[in-house]
Amino acid sequence: MVGLRGVGKTVLLDRIRDDAEATGIQTLRIEAPEGRSLPAILAPELRRALLRLSRNEQARELAHRALRGLAGVAIAKPAAAEGVEVNDDALERIVDTTHGYPYFLQEWGKHAWDTADASPITVDDVERGSVTATAALDSSFFSARFDRLTPSEKRYLRAMAELGPELSDVDGNTEDRRGTFS
Repeated sequence: MVGLRGVGKTVLLDRIRDDAEATGIQTLRIEAPEGRSLPAILAPELRRALLRLSRNEQARELAHRALRGLAGVAIAKPAAAEGVEVNDDALERIVDTTHGYPYFLQEWGKHAWDTADASPITVDDVERGSVTATAALDSSFFSARFDRLTPSEKRYLRAMAELGPELSDVDGNTEDRRGTFS
């Protein structure tokens, strides 16, 4: 950014950087004096930014593992408070099925509980409860979100569903196979 001195460019840029960093965006601050090679100035800053990203990714992965461990507790502890045990295989199945997503944990826990005939809740109870948990999510959680989609977004999702689990949309396979969705 170039311009007259003393008109607030630095204050503006600092504010933009602070706002970006507050949302988790990685930023670089460099000053490029006239006559200096921008790549020579930029390269060391990019290296520092990559190291920060690497540390952030490691922290995120650690947090994910820790939260995944707590997901089982989120099912077992309330059940234990009511005198019901959930065996380890059942907890693992619920956590694996829900990927530790809190709302889904609640649904699977509720439906496994409702399906179980006695304590402890077993993998068989979780399997039977999965049918009703999925139906409940389809009729409320997913339905509400699907209803808010545009027709184009709905066609895109249908194409993804038709392509199945082997779908890799990173390279645009959905659009390549089904045409343009805009």
